Amino acid sequence: MTLPQFANFILRRLPALSVRARIFTLAAIPVVGLVVIGIFFANGERNVGAAFDTVQNSSDLANASREFNSALAQMRVSVKDYVEGKDSTLKQAFYDQLGIALENLTTIEKHAERRDAKAIANLRGSLVSLRSNFEFLTKAKNELGFSEDQGIRASFAAAAAKVEQLVTSDTAKMTEIDSLRLIASLSQLRRYEMEFLLSTDLSATYKIYGELAMFTGHLTKAALPAALKEQISVALEKYRDDFSEWISQMRVVSTQSTVIQNSTVDMQYSTDNIIIHAKQAQASAAFALTASQARTRNIIISVGIAVIMLGLALNWLIGLSITGPLRGLSDVMRRLAGGETVADIPAVNARDEIGVMARTVVVFRDNARERKRLEGEQADASSQRERRVRTVEELIRGFGDSASAGLGAVHSKTRPAMSIAKPCVRARPRERLPPTSHKPRSPPNSFRFPFPKSRIRLRLRPKSRTARLRKRSARLRSCEISATRRHGSAKWSASSSRSRRKPICSH
Repeated sequence: MTLPQFANFILRRLPALSVRARIFTLAAIPVVGLVVIGIFFANGERNVGAAFDTVQNSSDLANASREFNSALAQMRVSVKDYVEGKDSTLKQAFYDQLGIALENLTTIEKHAERRDAKAIANLRGSLVSLRSNFEFLTKAKNELGFSEDQGIRASFAAAAAKVEQLVTSDTAKMTEIDSLRLIASLSQLRRYEMEFLLSTDLSATYKIYGELAMFTGHLTKAALPAALKEQISVALEKYRDDFSEWISQMRVVSTQSTVIQNSTVDMQYSTDNIIIHAKQAQASAAFALTASQARTRNIIISVGIAVIMLGLALNWLIGLSITGPLRGLSDVMRRLAGGETVADIPAVNARDEIGVMARTVVVFRDNARERKRLEGEQADASSQRERRVRTVEELIRGFGDSASAGLGAVHSKTRPAMSIAKPCVRARPRERLPPTSHKPRSPPNSFRFPFPKSRIRLRLRPKSRTARLRKRSARLRSCEISATRRHGSAKWSASSSRSRRKPICSH
């Protein structure tokens, strides 16, 4: 859908919403955007927390693995010191390092990945084997003895001293050459023995056994008393047995020490693999953390831009959907105010508040049309009334002219009598009303201005023309009656003045 199609679709659908709903939509867009941003931000924070946990877990695993390797190295040193040492308390160092190794192995098992579970199980089994091997080594070492006066070493030393004593003490009973052969072979045997003690090399035992065979041959060929030869043979056999036992226990000690050394090396190799896996997990967690932060940042920026663009677009579209009809309604109302009643009103079919306003304007337009129609009818009725009034006025004017003509004739006949009677009339002073007397009441429909020494009466116009015509007719009739009375009173005053004894005036 293209942008113009989307705008057209929105403009068609917006009139179905009220203005309040449109404003709520505009207000809801930032809220929805913030909610979306908050969701992605929370997800990113959760990923960041998981990545930090993974890094911390890998770090703890690597540290525990290093401690485990260090404990294994210390165990090798302890075994070597115990084998070569002359103190039985040195074995406690091995057990201390074994405890440290087991503790670190528990930590490794807690933080290790699932793929390292088999290796960790093998490490635990190897530690149990190391304990058993060290126990065998300790037993063999105790049988050998830690010094020359303990264990097999003491018995071997006593047997060697016995042989040396028998050979050197009874040289008088031997020939010189037999004595030299036996003493030389015994000296060579003791030299090989010292080399073996110093080197603890089991290959030196072959030299010792060869020299023992040579010594036995010299003893067999020597011309010695049978009793002495028997004593030397018994002592030599005891020396050979003790030496064999010593060699056997030395082989056990050496074998167990070698097994412990090799086992610790193999265990360190497995632990190094665990450390490598921990570093890989740490690196992947760091990469995932970076990727999660970048993804969260991009999503937040994208959602923010989308919210801004959508808000601007809907603001523009909703503004058009509101201001367009309002502008049309304003134009229509201006035309209605100017008197035009045939204008088409927009947005009449809208179902929002603007539609309500448009339908209200329709009512105003219909009322204006009705008022204009009534005014036209009233104007027609007024023109008809005016024609009737003009007809009545013409009739009244004709009647007034005829009445004035009659009054003029009467006045012309009575003028000589009035001219004779006027000089005889005494001028009387104007009577003033007493202060306490009531002022004469003004006739109805009149207004008295409060000016001093003046009484100006304004006749208020009647409310309708018919009433004015009636009022004018009544006034004309009253004028005719008063004129008739004046002429009659003048004749009476003229006839009665002749019969009075005293004149009215002094003239």
